[in-house]
Amino acid sequence: MARHFAWVLAAVLLGTPALANGRQDAQEAQERSGRDDRQSRDSRSQDRSRWKWWINPEHRKVIGVTDEQSAEIDKIFESSMPPQRAKWREAEKLEATLSKVLKESLTDVATVKKQVEHLEMLQAERRAMRTVMLYKMNLVLTPEQRVKLEAFRKRREDSQRRQPDRRH
Repeated sequence: MARHFAWVLAAVLLGTPALANGRQDAQEAQERSGRDDRQSRDSRSQDRSRWKWWINPEHRKVIGVTDEQSAEIDKIFESSMPPQRAKWREAEKLEATLSKVLKESLTDVATVKKQVEHLEMLQAERRAMRTVMLYKMNLVLTPEQRVKLEAFRKRREDSQRRQPDRRH
């Protein structure tokens, strides 16, 4: 998201000819994004237990997560995600608005600055909420399980680097 914003801002400031078809490109991107979102949601719902390591039986076994720990971690996750998603949606809308404002170049600098600051604040709040959620989840685990989880994550990251088309 921030990368996209940075590229849009750079393109606007440099006046690249690529922005001539900006509105059409934005509409096409939005249509693609909608399709991608639907496909992604379908894929996520099918693979939910695969990416929720605290629920997936194989991952639980590797890390040594008990039924009680799994339930507590899931409770933390499920209670934390709705506000995070709300912040994400709000940031996405603001980013789309800001992108349009930047392309049109009709708004005063102070208003653009205020919108950029608001977007950055939303993104920071969402990252903070996620970090606190992960910390709470981490507190449910024993020190030994934390070590196993970190090793599990590292193996998973290494595996994903070797297979860039795989999402999980």
